[in-house]
Amino acid sequence: MYYSKTMIGKKIFINGWMAIALLTGGTVCAQPSCRATLPEVPADGYYAIDLPYAVLGHAREDYADLRITDRNGREIAWLLRGETERIYAGGFQSFPVDIEATAKETSVLITTGGKALSSFTLRMKNADANKYATLKGSNDRKAWYAVKDHLALLNISNRESTEAYVQLDFPLSDYQYYKLTIGDSLSAPLNIRGVGVMKEGYSLVPHLLDVPVKESVIRTEGKQTDVLLVLPYETKVADVVFHISSPTYYNRDVKIWLPTYHRSVERRSLLKARKYITWQNYTIGTLAADSGRPVTLSYDQYTDTLRMEVFNKDDQPLKIDSIKVYAKKLYLVAGLKAGEVYQLTCGDEEAVYPQYDLSFAAQLPDSLQHLTLGNIEQQSITEDADPVWWEAMKTYGIWIIIVFIVLQILYIVRKMLKQNPKQS
Repeated sequence: MYYSKTMIGKKIFINGWMAIALLTGGTVCAQPSCRATLPEVPADGYYAIDLPYAVLGHAREDYADLRITDRNGREIAWLLRGETERIYAGGFQSFPVDIEATAKETSVLITTGGKALSSFTLRMKNADANKYATLKGSNDRKAWYAVKDHLALLNISNRESTEAYVQLDFPLSDYQYYKLTIGDSLSAPLNIRGVGVMKEGYSLVPHLLDVPVKESVIRTEGKQTDVLLVLPYETKVADVVFHISSPTYYNRDVKIWLPTYHRSVERRSLLKARKYITWQNYTIGTLAADSGRPVTLSYDQYTDTLRMEVFNKDDQPLKIDSIKVYAKKLYLVAGLKAGEVYQLTCGDEEAVYPQYDLSFAAQLPDSLQHLTLGNIEQQSITEDADPVWWEAMKTYGIWIIIVFIVLQILYIVRKMLKQNPKQS
């Protein structure tokens, strides 16, 4: 067969575009992986739309793929909020202290971190005694400077409790450390339980959403306990709560690892998860408790796999009965109309963060009616994930195309060289 220049060009052009189409055909049209129906609202107005874990697990980390549309496909502006509770956050807040008592005096070393202060509050057991003290300040615990002399500790009693709170006033100072020296030459020392400040105020505490754990492994080897948890979907994990039955008192360091993995890998088992995951050291935390209550470890990472190492040193390992994972409760605020049908979608990896006019945010009432999503349809992330070989094609595809075209050219040139003698 004779190959003209035109035929050569056409053949290379067609085969090249066929290769590109084969390579990119599976990624051109991105579709949402989760759809849900909003319930009909009784009246026009603004509503809070609760986002369950099944939706958050399919949404992107930045939530830019969330969309609310009406029956005609028109987008409805939304505002993302976290569900919180306003609670009282006042009371006694203590500083780290180190107390040393001798026969003549009690020395209390107080670490404040350099905060500007003009008073301390001493928490101590009730006592019918009058004491006098001196207060010094330092930034290096070597050179000490006078802050106030002749501090009086009077009225150390509380009729409603066995502990009293005594406030000590002094000139405004910002030392890193303070040393309170109380004279005890005339009577026994006071039973000081803490030093701090009394604060008044409120804070917003986020409500948490229970995240199911798909698989978990808790294994102790040598002097450490390894913990591995796999969640059904990636989500922004807020807290990890450990339920530990023994011992009653403990303080253990915890290394928290952050996973990076091939996003297309099917994570159906821990073995498969560990095969494709690489781990990066993230941070060091602490599991500490002085009672049998659960211990909360702040995680604050977007992931579907949690790996932690508890260092027991020479102590007996902790008896971990269970571990709970929580994410922050989120909801969307949107203006909805009675009689209209709305749909929420998410999971489009190519979506761009929407640009909405959110001027309505300043006019929202303090209390909004919350709506629960219904008919949540999900595409399985695990089953629909691209296989590893396909991801490799998308990563190195341009080089594969170049090699393919070069081989075509060499093959055609070789055929032409064989045909030339016959043409002559």
